[in-house]
Amino acid sequence: MKSYLKALRLGRWPRSASIIIGTGAYWAIKMNFSLPTYTEILKVFVAFLITWGISTANYIINEIADAPFDKFHPDKGERPVASGQVKRWVLISLFLFLSIVSLVIAFLFYNRIFFFALASLLLAGFAYNIRPVRLKDRPYIDSISESINNPIRFIIGWTALSSTFPNVFLLLSWWSFGNFLMVGKRLSELIYLGRETAGQYRRSMKFYTRKSLSIFIFVSGALFLIFFLLFAYFEKLPVTGIASLVSVIFMVNFYRKASKESVEEPENALVKGSLFFSLLIFSVLLILGIYIDRVIRGGL
Repeated sequence: MKSYLKALRLGRWPRSASIIIGTGAYWAIKMNFSLPTYTEILKVFVAFLITWGISTANYIINEIADAPFDKFHPDKGERPVASGQVKRWVLISLFLFLSIVSLVIAFLFYNRIFFFALASLLLAGFAYNIRPVRLKDRPYIDSISESINNPIRFIIGWTALSSTFPNVFLLLSWWSFGNFLMVGKRLSELIYLGRETAGQYRRSMKFYTRKSLSIFIFVSGALFLIFFLLFAYFEKLPVTGIASLVSVIFMVNFYRKASKESVEEPENALVKGSLFFSLLIFSVLLILGIYIDRVIRGGL
């Protein structure tokens, strides 16, 4: 039983909790910080649960599809499927159960944008992991395609309370930020494993160098800022735009960490030391910026 629970990777629930960022953005930008109702809180909580269900289903597919490659990794070679500790048919049954239940709940109780966003999260997992597409084997496309989960989860959080679509520049900025984190993970893997071993474990790593990944992470960070500033401009949130510049401090700290030590899972690195505090300061300033902009415009 312990091996099956390990294969589900339930400990990665914070990635599903990131839908709260989309919900929080809607609450701040469109609801003007008004007190949410019990029904709204319940809808967000259920949205988190079924997003977690779809994410867990994706991790099952990842566990099975990556087993032949995990054996080359010094740590991931001990994963349940790679080490033969579990039966695949059991995992596939769990995959079907989680996928069907989560999508049925989304279809019955949420709007259509929400449903298609949740279905897209599942399809993105297939495209990323399964041949002949298997985007994770393609250099640069691997992190870009993995990062699409960021705007998808943002849309899920946003549409848990609304049938409208978020600002496209806000989605692009969140996508770029996700790519920034994923490229940092690739850089860390390259340094930790060495190019030859990293290439055996992840095919796309054969094409990377430390320099190319450093450039890629810089471009991703720059795109995040550009897209966010465009969002702030079109939504008439000048103070929020200025506050977003503080993200540079966080991004510099993250790059330094990625280029010196392993950040195997970015969400783990984000809750430690200086990274956590710089991210916390950035988040607080963004919320404060939106609040001040609303006060200036007379929305509160």
